[in-house]
Amino acid sequence: MSRLLIRPRFRAPIGPSSILPSAVSGLVSWIEFDDLTTLFRSADATTTPVTASGDVVRTMRDKAHASNLWWKNRTSDATSPVYTVSGGKTFGAFTVAAARFLSYYAGGVADTTVDSLTRPAAYTFICAYRKAASGSRAAILGSSTNSTVIQMDGTDNLMNGSSVTNLAKANAGSTYVRTSFGVGAWVNVDDTVANFRFYQDNALLGGANQTSSATTTTAWNAMGRQSTLYSDADIIGWALYNTVLSDADMTGVYNYFLAKC
Repeated sequence: MSRLLIRPRFRAPIGPSSILPSAVSGLVSWIEFDDLTTLFRSADATTTPVTASGDVVRTMRDKAHASNLWWKNRTSDATSPVYTVSGGKTFGAFTVAAARFLSYYAGGVADTTVDSLTRPAAYTFICAYRKAASGSRAAILGSSTNSTVIQMDGTDNLMNGSSVTNLAKANAGSTYVRTSFGVGAWVNVDDTVANFRFYQDNALLGGANQTSSATTTTAWNAMGRQSTLYSDADIIGWALYNTVLSDADMTGVYNYFLAKC
C-alpha cells in the first residue's frame, strides 16, 4: 500500500535557527521597534531618541539602508505610533481612534516630501504583528493616497495589493485573525492573485480563494494606514524583499522574527 506525502512549500522548523534579514539578498525595507538606535521622538530623527515605553515614535530609520530611508510622522505626536514594551514584547502600537501612522521618506533625514516604496512584481513580506481583535482593521504596509495595502481588514479579509485583491475569509474569518503576536509571510510570486500565498503559524493558509485578478496599484508609502483608513495593530517588525525567497531563507528570516514574538 503506497502513501502519498504532500509537503507544503514552506514550513518553519522547530528550533532556534534564524537568519538576520540583511543576510538575505533583495532586502528593500527592514524595521524593528525593539531597536532603540532607530527610533526618535523628534521629527528630525536626531535630537530626541526614544528611551521608554510610552514614548511616541515620530521618526524611524529603515534598517535596510544605512541612512537614506526613514519612516516619519511630520504631523504630530498625537498621530504617531507609541513605543510599547508589554508582556515581554516590544512593538509599535497603532490605533484607529488616534489615526496613528508613519510615512515613507527616501531622501534622508531632512527629506520633507513623502516618497513611494515601489511594490515589486514579485516579493516576500515577513512581519511580526498582532491584530487588535476580530472586526478591527490591521493595515500594516499601505498607502496614504490609494488602496494599496497589506493588511487584515475589518471583516477579517486578508488583503494583498489593493482592496479588491484579497483572500476570501476562511472559517468565517477566524483562520486569519492574528490577535496574539505571531509571524505572517505574504508571498507574491508574479503579480497575479492566482499565485499569491500567505503563511501563518508555519502553515500555508492562503492561495486559492482570491476574488480578483492582478493588482492595479504599484507603490506603498505608509505604515499603519490605508488611504484615510487607519489601523488597530501592534507591529514588532518586518522585512520586505524584492524577490520570492528560497525555502531556507524564508525559514531563517521567519524564525528571526518569531523569536521576538
